[in-house]
Amino acid sequence: MATKRTFKELSTGAQIGVIVTAIIELTLTIAALRDLQKRPAEQVKGSKKL
Repeated sequence: MATKRTFKELSTGAQIGVIVTAIIELTLTIAALRDLQKRPAEQVKGSKKL
């Protein structure tokens, strides 16, 4: 089993990869929430509140 490492223990390339991945995930989440907010309730399966 691999040992856990802190962020500071990662290589520079791995740190950049983690940061880029987090930015992409945050951007896609915001885009999805904005789309859900603008979309009429009839076009959404389930509750928009969830």
